[in-house]
Amino acid sequence: LLRTTDGGSTWTVSKFGEPGYYGNSYELGFITAVDAKTVYIGRPGVVGGGSGLFFASQDAGLTWKTITSSPYQITANGKLWAIQNNSVRVSSDGGQSYTSSLDLKLPPSNSYFDATSLLAQDDQHLAAYTRTSSYDFTTYKYVYTEAVYTTVDGGANWAKVDLPNGTNVGIQRLYQISADGKTLVASGNNGLIRSADGGLTWTALTGPVADPYYYYYSYFPIGGSDIIASNYSSLWLSRDAGQTWTKLSVPGG
Repeated sequence: LLRTTDGGSTWTVSKFGEPGYYGNSYELGFITAVDAKTVYIGRPGVVGGGSGLFFASQDAGLTWKTITSSPYQITANGKLWAIQNNSVRVSSDGGQSYTSSLDLKLPPSNSYFDATSLLAQDDQHLAAYTRTSSYDFTTYKYVYTEAVYTTVDGGANWAKVDLPNGTNVGIQRLYQISADGKTLVASGNNGLIRSADGGLTWTALTGPVADPYYYYYSYFPIGGSDIIASNYSSLWLSRDAGQTWTKLSVPGG
């Protein structure tokens, strides 16, 4: 990790472990600066709540400590949000301890959670998704039960929407929640999708212009209604939660 204190004129190396300890740079793909001193680095929203590596610094990157339970997301005020032990949990002390904000309820004994996602857009607006699966030995098919949870008051109250039986939206990651909690943007089984009724129904969004060689895009929420889309050859920005896209100029591109 490189660190600068003069706007990028000079850089120094900041170390937080041997390279082999954390695998590769992809695992440390996101840097979140809460203030001038507090910095987190890791992959929130990807390993979310698991045992992946995550690092924190309280001295602007001079020294680092490991947080063994990676959060899904870190809000601007420094709260860490995660899905742990079948509940949405929040930490206000840098990941040292978590308290439960929402009990996701254990699935029936013959079912299990096979997909979860959490969005902490800020300290007030959050959304969570769960998918429970079980095997029907009569039809020889998997049966999925999906639910979306939203809160607009920091987790004091949560609204739950159960998706209709037989649907399989397959949300992979949540990207945006509106001020009233009704409009959601996520990636699903067939690309970028949007709901205007709190997660009950979903429609497909048109993503950036298809690239003939690198057709797959990764999406990254960067605050509010802004979403970045990237692949190996281009970078795109949406300022209206994925409804329209503008191609950005990149060095050498």
